[in-house]
Amino acid sequence: MEKLTKLGDPLQRLSEYIDWKIFEGPLNEAYKDEDKNMSKGGRPPFGRLMMFKALLIQSLYNLSDDQLEYQIVDRASFKRFLGLKKSDKVPDSKTFWVFREHLIEKEVIEGLFTIFNETLEQKASNKEKSRTRVRVEHIFGFVENSMNSSIVRTIGFPRAKAKIGMMNLTYNICRCVQLRLVVAFGE
Repeated sequence: MEKLTKLGDPLQRLSEYIDWKIFEGPLNEAYKDEDKNMSKGGRPPFGRLMMFKALLIQSLYNLSDDQLEYQIVDRASFKRFLGLKKSDKVPDSKTFWVFREHLIEKEVIEGLFTIFNETLEQKASNKEKSRTRVRVEHIFGFVENSMNSSIVRTIGFPRAKAKIGMMNLTYNICRCVQLRLVVAFGE
């Protein structure tokens, strides 16, 4: 893990610069009805923040649900980003699908996007805001690369909206880290 960090693990940079706790409120809000109705017993659910971060990995690396499961099992950097140990159980592809479908049904992804942008704006000075706006055009190249220059392949408008929303949120998070590095190192 130390060598991965020295080589510049991009997920580790995300972990260092992003306060993931800002996403917990909207994620927990989406599950408030299910929490009330939860019966005692059974396997405890996977952490919602961990599941959300897995969807970010999926968006960042353009992975299917099956490939997301495989890559998390296989890659140490993915496990570290998600806070999983080698011995921890990894959610299966169906679990990722159900989680994403729940976020789509509850229209949470747009709220996650909004809360990140609001948090970012609160922390940015007026000078930084204008510098950030100048760099907004990069989103189009990021989205095109994330989509492999193809159309969004989903069934239904809500799923397409969620996929594009996750891609945009992933971009904003990555770009935030990049801008912080530029500021920190004066490049």
